[in-house]
Amino acid sequence: ISDLRPPRTSYAIRDTQYAIRLLHQPPDVGSSARWHDNDCNKIDAERMDDNVMTFPTTDDLQRYAALLIKTGVNVQPGQGLVIRAELAHADLARLAVAEAYRAGASYVQVDWYDGPASAAMLTSADVTKLELPAYEITRFRQMTDEGWGRLALVGPEYPDAFAAVDPQAMRTWAVKRTRAVKFYTEAQMANRMQWCVAAVP
Repeated sequence: ISDLRPPRTSYAIRDTQYAIRLLHQPPDVGSSARWHDNDCNKIDAERMDDNVMTFPTTDDLQRYAALLIKTGVNVQPGQGLVIRAELAHADLARLAVAEAYRAGASYVQVDWYDGPASAAMLTSADVTKLELPAYEITRFRQMTDEGWGRLALVGPEYPDAFAAVDPQAMRTWAVKRTRAVKFYTEAQMANRMQWCVAAVP
């Protein structure tokens, strides 16, 4: 699978239906799901069987984790990898960690994300005084300089976590954080780093 795409490309699995379908019909040469080599490759699953909606088993998640590591990120021997996941994604995240090390990753960092905790920060803190700590910026700089891959597992455990948060506070913090690690985002968007955004089935 890893030979289907060059090391420095990226893609996104847009929703959980695609994710579940991929568990049962992973992409290969000549299949109805093909990898497209553009700035943000995505799954073309329009011709897949719409009836495949079974709940994923442990074996399913194992195959999905392998797909994300070998094809989604295309982890290379000696390369670092950061995985962003919510606590509800723990099973898949742990499988992805194991697959990454089997692929030769030098180190795998899991960044656990909790929506309610972030919402608590935005409602309780003075956002105008919040700044991303220097150690976080240094970490992102190292990942950029060393060309770490990134896997983001998406599908919010708490979809309404930010319902009571002031939108202006969210915008203010988002702008501050984005500016602080702009170099990291630019490297990703220029495909100088491998990245993959994947829905959790």
